[in-house]
Amino acid sequence: MVGTIIRVALAPVLRFAKLRLDQADTFAPSPDGPPRAHAAGVDAFRILIVGDGVARGLGVRSHELALPGYLARTVSRRMGRGVDIDVVTAPRLPLSGIVSAIRHHHPGRYDAIVIAAGSEEALLHEPVQRWRSRLTAAITEVVSLVSPQTTVLVCGIPATHRRQSLPTVIARLADAHAHSLDMASREVCAELPATRFIPMIPGRVEVGTLTPAASLYSMWADAIAQRLASGRIGIHHNAGPADDEDERQAAVDRLRFNTQALDPTLQKIVATARQVFGTESAMFTVLDRDVQLHVARSNVSLTELPRSESFCQHVILQEGGMVVEDASLDRRFHDNLLVTGDVQLRFYAGFPVDSPDGERVGALCIFDSSPRPAGEVNLALLREFAVLVQNELWRFLTVTVDTTPRLRRLGQPWVERSLMKVHPGVDQNSDAVR
Repeated sequence: MVGTIIRVALAPVLRFAKLRLDQADTFAPSPDGPPRAHAAGVDAFRILIVGDGVARGLGVRSHELALPGYLARTVSRRMGRGVDIDVVTAPRLPLSGIVSAIRHHHPGRYDAIVIAAGSEEALLHEPVQRWRSRLTAAITEVVSLVSPQTTVLVCGIPATHRRQSLPTVIARLADAHAHSLDMASREVCAELPATRFIPMIPGRVEVGTLTPAASLYSMWADAIAQRLASGRIGIHHNAGPADDEDERQAAVDRLRFNTQALDPTLQKIVATARQVFGTESAMFTVLDRDVQLHVARSNVSLTELPRSESFCQHVILQEGGMVVEDASLDRRFHDNLLVTGDVQLRFYAGFPVDSPDGERVGALCIFDSSPRPAGEVNLALLREFAVLVQNELWRFLTVTVDTTPRLRRLGQPWVERSLMKVHPGVDQNSDAVR
């Protein structure tokens, strides 16, 4: 009853406060790079973060410095695994939009899905019972979409009382209602299988003070990682990253590649991978219907290859990388033209590359005419180069991916810093990265 009175009496004020908060958020720093984060390692633990609030990364310029980056590093440290995180976020993303985004991103492929919602509902004082009903319906649908091994985490609503863009009284009212919605969310999660509630309440913060965004994201990431680790969640190997060829091909069609005018950034990454691993050749390949396109290549003259002769088509079916010590002794490849013909391919290592909408489109690979022991290949490092390629694919989209707001082309300095982070010993003045 009290909530209804407040909502009716203050409706014009709350709408004005929402408009003011939206305007303030427009000018706040926010991530402008690929909506992904990762931590080094193989057998990667996959997480999807969807929603607004803590998912948006307000206050920092990169998802690596926001919740996704901190969560990837914290989960990796606690579990001893690599971590890949995809992010789908937008201002005031409604629950219906969250469910639609999760469905679009093939939720069965993830080990955990993190949902962040409720900031707008708290500010506008949505009735608790209505919130409970909508959240129950949303989570029930999400649970029906994911694998039985997938954990669904629902984040609490972060406090607004530190936001100087809101009047103190309005902020306190929103925080009080957020607490009521969080109590309902906790009860909903307790009633549904494989679902957990994670409070997003920081320590006691005085009104009017500003806590550095990175500190909050680190704190929230630790709370989420602790819950994931305590659940002893393992890697589930689902039906496969490329089990729907029509959807995979549609993802390739949305990318525009020119194998004649090679992209300098992709060329730089591939050439550096070849230099670091000391192989004769390296490529970024994409499977396009019946052919394998060589989108970026180092010491390779062929621009494409029949898919029937492709090593890459085996890589995209792997959860991690693939290493072939001696292709002439491997029953899958000993009759391959690359092995029996002029190339005389023997050693091969590849790691799958995903499109911006999550489909396996190709691989980053290195190869040689001499056999090599698999133990000499650092798959975690090869994965880092594949991630660099993956981060560049946003520039090649011919259409906008619905669930990905505010993406801008990455600058050259970011690429060079990324290459140095992958392998500090690489000379930035060498031919490989020039």
